[in-house]
Amino acid sequence: MGTKRRMTIHKKHISDILKNRYACSILYGLLLFFLLMSFWNQGVFGSDEGEIFIKGRQIAAEDRLYSDVLSQHMPVMYYIAAVFAKAGARSAYEFRMCFYALFAVMWSIMYFYFGKRLGDKKVALYAIIYLILEAGISQGTCILSEQLQGIGMVILLYELLMFYERKSFTFADSVLISLAVFISFGSAFVSAFGIFAVAVSVLLLEIRELKAERYTLGTGLFRLIKKYVVLFIVIALPFAALLIYYKSIHSLKNFYAWAYLLNREVYVKPKMLSNLALHGI
Repeated sequence: MGTKRRMTIHKKHISDILKNRYACSILYGLLLFFLLMSFWNQGVFGSDEGEIFIKGRQIAAEDRLYSDVLSQHMPVMYYIAAVFAKAGARSAYEFRMCFYALFAVMWSIMYFYFGKRLGDKKVALYAIIYLILEAGISQGTCILSEQLQGIGMVILLYELLMFYERKSFTFADSVLISLAVFISFGSAFVSAFGIFAVAVSVLLLEIRELKAERYTLGTGLFRLIKKYVVLFIVIALPFAALLIYYKSIHSLKNFYAWAYLLNREVYVKPKMLSNLALHGI
């Protein structure tokens, strides 16, 4: 009888834990961290991945990005690496562990927030499948901007799915959308295309809604501005803060020249030519 009673108590405790969203999110984050850590000792991609770690250490030593430290990449991954360098990360594998922990935390927060709206099982399974598939592609286990960019785009996808259902968003949604746009675009310039696609999707849904409710053009436009003004401000704030910071350290012109002009005018063209050559054009 004593053994059965103890088993019943243990089952009740497990059941209580599984009903607690905070506990489930923590356990889920730990699961994802251990999954990511299974890729920990894979070979380091010396150019892009190594560059993130090295330049993160330089920024942590108070070198200025785009002035003392030059790069054609967007800045977010460098600053995250700088935080980890300040915390004591030195080797490539220590940086990997830190980034894996960050990614696991971000996925667990997404599970906590979106799971109760889109379905816990769907959101939980998606992240696991995503990470396993990512590990199977070339350099998928490396710490690259594309990993953070991907997380940001998944947040936008989840927000779009919720918006499709309820045609509205909360201030918390605005903060998450702002974070998603900032980390996506701030880590990879080409995220602009994905972000634009999401924005067009939302606009088309709004136009359909306005037509269904028979709004005039002027009234409908005013309604959209009133609905989205706070979202636009929240999205603009981190970018405005970054530009003001670059202006204060005299890196703004170099940021524009290296992260934008170099990518648009020089860096992309050889890649386009190589892609054409691969397809025999």
